[in-house]
Amino acid sequence: MDKESNLNNIINRLVASTDNVETRDIYADWAESYDSDLEGYGYVAPQTGVDMLAELVPDRSAKIADIGCGTGRVGQLLAGLGYTHIEGGDYSPDMIAIARKLNCYSQLHTIDLTGPIPLENEAYDGAICIGVYSSRFNQYFFPEMLRILKPNAPFVISVRPNYFGGDVKLQLDKLEANQKITDLTHSEKPYMTGQGANAHYITFRKR
Repeated sequence: MDKESNLNNIINRLVASTDNVETRDIYADWAESYDSDLEGYGYVAPQTGVDMLAELVPDRSAKIADIGCGTGRVGQLLAGLGYTHIEGGDYSPDMIAIARKLNCYSQLHTIDLTGPIPLENEAYDGAICIGVYSSRFNQYFFPEMLRILKPNAPFVISVRPNYFGGDVKLQLDKLEANQKITDLTHSEKPYMTGQGANAHYITFRKR
């Protein structure tokens, strides 16, 4: 199997997976080559998301949550912009172990986005989640993000088009209608340039 086919196989397995243990095992096998695999195909989503968050949170001392931090690419980019209080959370212990070596996170948490996450209420001045969202998260994800954010704090997320057109847009429309969020935006931009893949980049603020 060539490198591109192998990458597509991994991504397809993750998208199709409905079992948390299987998902953790896939990431465990992929952790060491994760960064090089994605960078080789022009994985621009972390930079795009970080640039968007930086516009919304100019204070570099703000407390930022990197949700689904993986090996720490988003945290590394945030630290490069001068952010000094970044916390990361991921389901994969193998990914967290790699992220820890970057020394850009003040704390790293093990989190499972299919349920409540062990982060404090209204603790964060902003949050970001890039390349992570799955339909398996739809029951808890947005309520949990709103729970951990301070009022008026922004959230940035990338979502694949098939998820955005499914449950994500419905959830966001409902949250906006119920005045739980404000300043909702979304735009379709490059996600992985080497494969011509785009994603929806969504921002909003917690009311």
